[in-house]
Parts: sequence; C-alpha cells; structure tokens
Amino acid sequence: MKKISLLIATKNRKESLAYTLEKCSFLVQDPEVECIICDDGSSDGTSQFLQQHYPHITILRHETSNGIHSCRNSMFEKVSTPFAITVDDDIHFLKKIKIEEILEFFQDHQDAAVMAFRIFWGIEAPHIIEHQDVIERVRSFGAGAHAMRMSDWKKIRMLPEWFEFYGEEDLMALELFKQERYIYYYPDIGVHHRVDLKTRKLDRQDYYTRLRKGIRSGWYLYAMYYPVRKGLLKIAYSLYSKLKNFVFHGDLKMAQTLFYVIKDFTLHIFSYKNESRLTSKELKLYEKLPEAKIYWLPKDQNS
Repeated sequence: MKKISLLIATKNRKESLAYTLEKCSFLVQDPEVECIICDDGSSDGTSQFLQQHYPHITILRHETSNGIHSCRNSMFEKVSTPFAITVDDDIHFLKKIKIEEILEFFQDHQDAAVMAFRIFWGIEAPHIIEHQDVIERVRSFGAGAHAMRMSDWKKIRMLPEWFEFYGEEDLMALELFKQERYIYYYPDIGVHHRVDLKTRKLDRQDYYTRLRKGIRSGWYLYAMYYPVRKGLLKIAYSLYSKLKNFVFHGDLKMAQTLFYVIKDFTLHIFSYKNESRLTSKELKLYEKLPEAKIYWLPKDQNS
C-alpha cells in the first residue's frame, strides 16, 4: 500500500531530472511511494526517457507547456496517498530520508498543512550539512522542496494557471492561513537546489523574464488576498520603487518589463473572484510570522 507520493514537474531538463531521480532512488524505488512526474511539453525526449528507464512512474504529459501551476494542479489531482513530497527537477535530498519521519511529523503536528524543507542553493553540494535551525511556523515555503497533507490541498482551489510561474507557494500559504492551517519549517530534511543564482542573473533575458513573472505574481496576490486598500498601496509602491530605482535611471528593459506586467495584470485579475481575502487583523497576524526560509547556508558560509 502506498503511503506517500513523490511529485516532480519538469520541462526540457532531461539530464537534470535523471540526476534527481538517481539521487532520490531511495524514494523512487520504494514500493510504499507513489511517484508522479509532469512533463510540461518537453521536446528533449523526457517522457520517452522516463518510459524506458522508469516504467513504474506515472507520467503526466502536457503536449504544450502550460506552466508550473498547471503542472502542480495536474500532479496534486492525481495523488492517491494522504501526503505528498514535492521536489523540482533540479533538487535532491542532501541525505537519505525515511518516509516515516515525514509521516510522524504530520501526526505530531495536526495543524500542519505543509512541511517546508531546508534548501541549499549552489552548483556544488555544501561541504557541511549539519545545521542549528529549529522547527518553527513560518509565513510561506519553497514550492520545490516541501511535503503537504493532501486533505489540506483539497481545501485550496486549483492554482490559477495564468500565474504561469512564481507565486504558488504564497498563494497556498495565504489560502491555508485563512483556514487556520499552517506551514512549518523543518530543517532536519535538507535539499540541494543545483542553481547558481549569480550565474542565473548574468542571463539578462532570463533575468527579466523571471522578474516580469515575479512582479506580476506579487501584484496578483496583493489584489486577491490583501484588504483592498492595503493591496492597492502595495501594488502602487512596487510600481513606484521600480520606476524610481530603475526606469528613471535609464533602465529601458525594466520599463518594458513593467509595461508587460501591467498588461498581464489587467488582463487576468478582474476575471478572478476570490472569497479568501484576509481581513486587516488576519493580515497583521500573517505578517508577524517569520518569513519563508528559502536560502540556507552552513554557519561558516554565512556572511
């Protein structure tokens, strides 16, 4: 009988996915783990690779790319177990974990909807994996490295697919907070996110594409979940700060990015009816929580 699911979304990163599956073989090959992978329109033979080398894995194939929100919707709807682990295709665990550890955590924390893992970013693995962090409630989490109680996912409406990328973790966090379901940072499970953030920023086209999606997802969330006046002020300040610090200093690429953000925002936001808007009191309580712990470094690497 399956006790937990492993979910991975991927697109055109066959080699990275293969490495992740190899490093996570203790889960992939565990008969008590249901493994589901969503191939979001890959053109590099990802689905064929999976069919050949991992025939027991459930493959959800999008013929055209629909974005990460669509992938997460597809995978979560397919889960048949009470809990699900999500990792991205460029993330693996720093050491072998036991599914019993996750199951026991949720048993001991009945108010927990999400168990957020400790995330190290970098091309090379950290030379020290010990930590001094503690388990605590946090505001949000990294969507590519967590475990979720599936009964809580069912309380969340499907993720809006027009977000495409970014924002899904904060959307889920706000929905869950409204229902008094919580996110816990669990540092004893660590993962390695094989990304060099400094190198990523050097690809300016990718940087501005990510920036566009990041800014607009923030605006979507302000408009959907914050008290109306507070949300409008947040959006206005976001726009003002980008104009002041970048556009008025000659950053024409930022000006173009903001143009597309405004276009995307006005195209989608008015078609979405939200019944989970936080009250001012709820928002104050939410903002008092510690921020999501997304970036972890060993003690001797902290600056």
